[in-house]
Amino acid sequence: MRIFVFLSMFLWLVIGCERIDGNRVPVSNEGYYKCIRDMECGIGRYCSNQGICSIDCVSSKDCMYITEKEGLKGDYYCSACGRCLPVDVKDTNCIISRDVLCRDDEECRYRLSEEYSCSENGLCVKRCSDDKDCKRIGRGWSCGEKGFCSRKCICDKDCYFFGWGYKCLLPEGVDESENCNRETPIYGECVPREGGIDWGKDLNRQKASFDYVGVWGWNINYAVRTTGLPLVSQQDSVSIAYGLAKIIQNFRNGIDIHLKLCSIRLKNFKEDDSEFEDLAYIIVPDAYSDSIPVLVNSADSVPPMEAGATFDTNIVLDIRGARLPDPWNTPLPDFENTTYAYDQDRDGKIGMTTYVNGILTGEVYNVQRWWAKYHIRVLDRDRMSGLIDFNSEESIVGASNKMFLTKINVVRHPQSDRSYFRALRLPDDTDCKTVLEMKDREDSFLKFTPHYRE
Repeated sequence: MRIFVFLSMFLWLVIGCERIDGNRVPVSNEGYYKCIRDMECGIGRYCSNQGICSIDCVSSKDCMYITEKEGLKGDYYCSACGRCLPVDVKDTNCIISRDVLCRDDEECRYRLSEEYSCSENGLCVKRCSDDKDCKRIGRGWSCGEKGFCSRKCICDKDCYFFGWGYKCLLPEGVDESENCNRETPIYGECVPREGGIDWGKDLNRQKASFDYVGVWGWNINYAVRTTGLPLVSQQDSVSIAYGLAKIIQNFRNGIDIHLKLCSIRLKNFKEDDSEFEDLAYIIVPDAYSDSIPVLVNSADSVPPMEAGATFDTNIVLDIRGARLPDPWNTPLPDFENTTYAYDQDRDGKIGMTTYVNGILTGEVYNVQRWWAKYHIRVLDRDRMSGLIDFNSEESIVGASNKMFLTKINVVRHPQSDRSYFRALRLPDDTDCKTVLEMKDREDSFLKFTPHYRE
């Protein structure tokens, strides 16, 4: 009896759906937008072959229905552009952006607030009178010359904080790579890169390395022991860095890991992990990590991306706060001889600026020779981790307080499991802000732990 009642109600609903009340809505009023290219369609949309902004899906579950209906075989996923594609195909035909695209000022005011207008680039921008008006939008925003909040940049690396789908738009005729190293650079604005992320020219789904391609949240930690500091004869500390990585294929059947650092934090510790009270501690400002170039580690060959697979990368070297004739062998400058030191973080002070807080306060300007190599272990298709080899040589080239002008010696901490990395695959449009929010969640794979564990 219950089955009969259910079927009767079901048939009634089906029949009821056949009835049409009122007049049909004209196609022109259904919200379709004509387009020529994908960028015109905004977030999660693409321009179809019919020249109309379209969407196939909002989640990969939608693709299960579509593939079954159309008789497609294999696994499909919903791309950030709203297309159902095979899992081994990257969607590079649309713009992946968190920006709000617009056609006029009214559209921005309706979607955001009265403080927004539509820029000449077709993006909603906030009006401003000074940098304070832009602080609420987030890190990296300042008040531009035209009275709108913008993301100032001098080269592409400045824009990767907002995601790997951004680039630095400079005035016509300005060379991006040269501008990056100028003492007095010309400023541009971070804008979405047409075509989305640059996955390189060696993209080949037939190679094992293709499975590693993507955007990854990155946590790298390295522990050191420092002597020669004021107040204490010896201090153990760990550098906890978070970044946004882009992995691409290279021509050698391997991968290149491009790492944009989002933040660096220093944490003092005791070797037995007991409670520790800092007499003084170092604060690393955002300008420090923002000024570090993209770090590229490569692997000439990688195994199929299966749980338990292992491989090593090469060594990446980074000189911070100095330009050395021989990056590997030229002695670092110090406060007695500042030759080769320069203002890398562009704050008007030599070297790289860090802040001291606690019993002593002030600014310390330092230089560093740092290198790292990854021992990578695949946990699954979305997670990797492992120990790292590294070296960190540092010296002080200046300070706001003469007490900080000391000769320091930095060596790798003897407990090797304190120096490791973790990597988590993320959506292609992820930005640094998202990675930094993820790291604080208790269940996050990227959450820092004092010792390495898979």
